[in-house]
Amino acid sequence: MVLTVILIIITFLAVVVALFGKRFWDWKDRPLIKIGFGNYEPYSIYPFLNSMGMLFRIKIVNEGKTVARNCKVKLLSVKSEERNNVLDKNEPDVLKWSSAPRDMGFRIDPERINLVSDINQLIPIFKENKDISPKGGWEFCDLFWIDSATKEVIFSSTGGRNFICEDKRYFAIIEISGDNFEPKIKEIRFYTPCKMDWTNNKILFAGIEEVKNISQLSSNCKPEPSEEPQHPEQSPSENEDN
Repeated sequence: MVLTVILIIITFLAVVVALFGKRFWDWKDRPLIKIGFGNYEPYSIYPFLNSMGMLFRIKIVNEGKTVARNCKVKLLSVKSEERNNVLDKNEPDVLKWSSAPRDMGFRIDPERINLVSDINQLIPIFKENKDISPKGGWEFCDLFWIDSATKEVIFSSTGGRNFICEDKRYFAIIEISGDNFEPKIKEIRFYTPCKMDWTNNKILFAGIEEVKNISQLSSNCKPEPSEEPQHPEQSPSENEDN
């Protein structure tokens, strides 16, 4: 009798492991996506494109135990502190990986083209998807660059989303997605003084102040704990966003 009960328990446990074991280990070892940010190198690059330009980047970090497959970062919207949409086009647009090669399989037409039949005049876009190694692997993603002379904020996206900024704060919503993890929605708060600091004799371009996890995209979206800016001497250590 006892032996029968033991065999039944062992059989039951074997069935449970067969049904749910792989799912549990896949969940346990899943990619864990964090964001590193700051207002100094390598997060900001100055000068960029011209003497009045500065580029801002974010670092996408995978602290899980599995490679994050085909990761993509998408700009969803940008709003002012009054919560008004400010982009020239309020449509989602894919942001550029800093080290992304040109993808020759996909090209966009320039505004002016002399010979439509000449394929060499079609501009290849940057590769949109990247794998990120586990256990602290990372990739930089270009967020936007700001021209202090024209006060134009230009996002590093396929469609070149942009707007003319004022001396105020703005909120960019981005989505980080991949084949083997749930999409992450982040709100990035940044300010754009775009003016000369005559006291310290330097240009005030912009700065990223905070990154928040957003649980859902709606009018009643719930902010989760903020991630912390990175310091040059530290490795990425953001709050978990499981």
